[in-house]
Amino acid sequence: MKLQSQEVAISKKDSNRFCYKKENKFDGSSFYNKTENGKNCKNGMHTVYKELGNNTNCANPNPQKRVKPWCHTHEDHWDYCNVPECNVDCYIGNGRRYRGTVSVTKEDPCMKWSDFPNFLALLEEGNWDHNYARNPLAMFSAPWCFTSKTPRWQYDIALVHKCKSPVTFNYRQWRNARIPGYIHI
Repeated sequence: MKLQSQEVAISKKDSNRFCYKKENKFDGSSFYNKTENGKNCKNGMHTVYKELGNNTNCANPNPQKRVKPWCHTHEDHWDYCNVPECNVDCYIGNGRRYRGTVSVTKEDPCMKWSDFPNFLALLEEGNWDHNYARNPLAMFSAPWCFTSKTPRWQYDIALVHKCKSPVTFNYRQWRNARIPGYIHI
């Protein structure tokens, strides 16, 4: 597998450390330690919620009580953190890295990429035997797909929503992380 200089491969086992799933416990991630309002999280051991641990990470140890990861702030109040929800079908930027399952445009269903072998010759290897929207060469401003072969190749932007707030975290901290299950570059 080829990795670009600013990409990291995340194993399935650890992928939920960067997002949370509704109604699931979120044990926290050192990448998220600020609230949605930009306040720093307080060390969990210095609060009444010792289960948050000896760290300043956002967490949700009891999803029946709160709907998403949170933390105590230094003002002794709690607030939700800006941890993204997993499996939200949207794209960031121009959708170059979109891997969702939307397969329709405003007018037509998407065709399988494998039906266009001449175009696939321009792309990296991979499984292209599907009709999900992609932006493989960053040719357009959003994920797209082919909709027809005749009389000539036709394509259109797919009905994929742009994510409302892109995921942000401390790049230097992420870059220097040494977490089992990750490929470090």
